[in-house]
Amino acid sequence: KGVAESRKARYFPRVRQEPSYVRLFDDDQSEFIVPVILRNRVETLLTVDSIEEDGLDEETRQRIQQIADQASQALEHFAILQEKWIFDLLSDLAKTTSLGEVCQKTVDSLARIFGVRSVSLFLYDDQTKIIRRVAQTIQDTGELVFEVGQGLTGWVAATRKTLRLRNYRDPEE
Repeated sequence: KGVAESRKARYFPRVRQEPSYVRLFDDDQSEFIVPVILRNRVETLLTVDSIEEDGLDEETRQRIQQIADQASQALEHFAILQEKWIFDLLSDLAKTTSLGEVCQKTVDSLARIFGVRSVSLFLYDDQTKIIRRVAQTIQDTGELVFEVGQGLTGWVAATRKTLRLRNYRDPEE
């Protein structure tokens, strides 16, 4: 039975003798696999390999197990935060009566949840290929409209890639 199914860590002191071993690196000789569990489900497996036979002593394996346990706790903490964020957002949205209000509540809630100053929401019109800002946390009077490919927002729409800037005013960024 595999680690994911058994939900128990397994140590393979001589991986070459294991019939089900899948070799990732030519020089691996031993391997320790630990499940990282979130809400009674294996989320991922932490795998540590050694180039020596029986190369991971008991103390090292205990430390790796502790790291996996801490990762499980961190994932649980984040899952709780994520649930709270979604609950807060849905609570705010439940009080809205129009699409414009939904858009504005969404950006206001996201700014509060993530502790940021500025959030903007753009809608894309597939027929005209225009991207229009419909809500933002920093109020200004100007309408903001882009064509796909124009400006940073247009570039994101055209490439469908995430863009992260630390300082949008820095031309080197």
